[in-house]
Amino acid sequence: MKINLLMAALLATISTVASATPLVVGVGSSANAFPFGGSFANPTTYQQVYSHTSFGTAAVGISALSFTLRSGTVTDGTFTLDLSTTAKAVDALDTSIFANNVGPDQKQVFTGALAGELSDHTLTFTFAPFRYDPTAGNLLLNIATSGIPNNFVGFFRADDGDAGGVYSRAHDFGSGFEGYGLQTTFEVGAAPGVPEPAAWAMMAAGFALVGVAVRRRSTVVAA
Repeated sequence: MKINLLMAALLATISTVASATPLVVGVGSSANAFPFGGSFANPTTYQQVYSHTSFGTAAVGISALSFTLRSGTVTDGTFTLDLSTTAKAVDALDTSIFANNVGPDQKQVFTGALAGELSDHTLTFTFAPFRYDPTAGNLLLNIATSGIPNNFVGFFRADDGDAGGVYSRAHDFGSGFEGYGLQTTFEVGAAPGVPEPAAWAMMAAGFALVGVAVRRRSTVVAA
């Protein structure tokens, strides 16, 4: 029983050390509909590239991203979200051949239908952490859409025309590419598979306690 309690405490400690914290990218001084709202027929692709400078210099694990709805509703339809590291610069995405922007480490993080009002005005996608190394390039969000109607209205916090170099986009929803993008909140934590130094210290201390408990239990049984 003591060993189980110690292990539970150890796992809780590791989880606390590696917990994610929010990182908001973009000022969000305006509003934009793409890709979760708008009035264009048969759009299929939306991409947004984020400058690596927003994420520091160490590898991180991204476990969620969210967008804030300012007005309207989220459209019906299916959305598939992928993350990857791209060599493309902000304001320099290929706006005609979207595959040219996707990096080799592309990972699908969500697929499913969205629709209706958002009770908390936040559209959030949570997933298993994606390992992102800012020193390897910028971060690309690729969103594939299908089955969305021609008329749907939903406006999210965005930066239109001049996002200050923090992000830009490419899409087949309409016009407006360089300097445009949705304000995005990322949940950022320790990179998957690489515990932080503090986590290693906590783990070592926890295993030491487990070892002591095992030895004490063995002594009692022997006696």
